[in-house]
Amino acid sequence: MNAADPLLVETVNRLLSDVSTFEEVEHAEGSGWSTATWVALAEAGFPWVGVAESAGGSGGTLFDHAAILSAVGRFAASVPVAETGMIGGWLLGEAGITLPSGPLSVVEAPGRLQQGRLQEGRLQVDGIAAWARHADRIVVAAGPTVYSLRPDQVQLHAGANPAGEARDRVVADLALDDIALDDIEHGDIEHGDSWAAAQERGAL
Repeated sequence: MNAADPLLVETVNRLLSDVSTFEEVEHAEGSGWSTATWVALAEAGFPWVGVAESAGGSGGTLFDHAAILSAVGRFAASVPVAETGMIGGWLLGEAGITLPSGPLSVVEAPGRLQQGRLQEGRLQVDGIAAWARHADRIVVAAGPTVYSLRPDQVQLHAGANPAGEARDRVVADLALDDIALDDIEHGDIEHGDSWAAAQERGAL
């Protein structure tokens, strides 16, 4: 089916009209984050729509997820739905990494084919990630390998986009030998370059 589920569209629009009010949007402009909106969407499973249930997602199609993203944009909700589902959640699922129950942030590295690089036995990261300071996990791609990092395992430099939404610089330099011992989950995807595959999916 090349269209979103009408019931899903109706439900997410009704939910956002209740929670993403003018007052909540104004409050989020100051903090760069809407806790109330995230909690409401997460309780309904909307951020993980489009990620297969077998990977820990809510199921549904990319059309369903696109409809949710459209509603989030229309209601100016400051929450990482694309990062948690369509991009970050999909990357973790494809790599066989457990999806967390909270929000995800995905490191972006403009002008580079991947977000992280492997050099001399180390994972090096330096890029921008939306809502990184609010995320349970920060997703980084380096070639075919996807890494799921905790916020305390990286350096976060707070920033914001013109709309006031959190856009944080993420910096890390981690020894690969330590990764398996430090609760850093990682796995390979079958698509070769993990970040290129995620960008292609996001363009859909």
